[in-house]
Amino acid sequence: DTIGGYIFGALGRVPDPGDTVDGLGDDETIALQVEEIEDRRVIRVRLIRTATP
Repeated sequence: DTIGGYIFGALGRVPDPGDTVDGLGDDETIALQVEEIEDRRVIRVRLIRTATP
């Protein structure tokens, strides 16, 4: 299992740069934002804190 695979599953499609998966973490304050895709593979992801716990 990979972060890229998780993003694919959450979106239900090949992600595009800028796509975001929200609501991660015990307190749902984390998001994953796709920064780079290469040949249908997620190359770079930004981890974002969406709120203070």
